[in-house]
Amino acid sequence: KKTIMLFGAMHATQDLNKGWHLLRQALEGACQNKMFLRDVELVVFGDNGTLGAELPLTVRFAGEVRDDGMLRRLYSAADAMVVPSLQENFPNTALESMACATPVVAFRQGGMAEIVRHGESGYLADPYVSEDLARGLLAVQDQGTQARWACRSLDIVQQGLTAGHMVRNYQSLYE
Repeated sequence: KKTIMLFGAMHATQDLNKGWHLLRQALEGACQNKMFLRDVELVVFGDNGTLGAELPLTVRFAGEVRDDGMLRRLYSAADAMVVPSLQENFPNTALESMACATPVVAFRQGGMAEIVRHGESGYLADPYVSEDLARGLLAVQDQGTQARWACRSLDIVQQGLTAGHMVRNYQSLYE
C-alpha cells in the first residue's frame, strides 16, 4: 500500500512561507531510504505547478481546491498532512487534517504545538531543519505509527479544538 502524504495551501509551492523548499529538501533526504522512495506519493493541492518533477518520488498536483467536500476527501485519503510553514499562528490545514483523522508532520513553531502533540498525533520537527522533517516523514510511513497518530489526532480535535470549544474559550476570556 502506498503512503499518501498531502501538502497544500493557496499557492503552495510559490509562497515561500509555506515551506515548499524545506519540504523538498526533506523529501530528498527521506528518499535516500529505498522503502520510502518506493512506497510514498506526495499529493499537492492549492497549486497547478510542476515543481515536483525534480523529486525522485511520485508527485501529483490536485490544483486549487475550493470545495470543502473535496478538501475533506483529500485529507481523509491521505496518510499524513505535511505543514512545513515558516510561520503560522493556528494553521487550518493542520486542524482540518486532524479532524479527518490524518496526522500532521510539521515544524514546531507558532501555534503548531497547540494543535499537534509530538509523537502522539504527529511529528513536530525542529524549526526549519529539513533533516528533522524527513525523520517525521519516515516515522509516519510506518503503518502502526500512522494508525495510532490518526486515532489520537481525531481525539485531540474532538476533545478541545472544535469550533464549540473555541467559542466557549473566547466567551470565558471575555467574561
